[in-house]
Amino acid sequence: MEQLRLPRLVGTREAVGDLLAEQHVPSSLSGERLVVLCRDLASGSTSFADELVRQVLMDRGAAELTLVGAPERFVGYVRAAAERRGVPERVQVRTGAELGV
Repeated sequence: MEQLRLPRLVGTREAVGDLLAEQHVPSSLSGERLVVLCRDLASGSTSFADELVRQVLMDRGAAELTLVGAPERFVGYVRAAAERRGVPERVQVRTGAELGV
């Protein structure tokens, strides 16, 4: 299980790649779950959510993208992006207690 911690504000597509690189998320996540820790997140854009889904689920091949502590609006953006890309079942929302994070 890999983790990605989001800052308070995320807005651009480019920010996804920057965060993944800065936090040393592997370029291949084949069969893995990426847990996205969103506790600090106050606002995220639709373009960031779409790029997150693309890079994590499509390009890096993660089995699941799991949001923890995300604002409902951001959860909606990520779910909509996954739906558009045909992978809605690969997005989950969990609590930190459920995952032990």
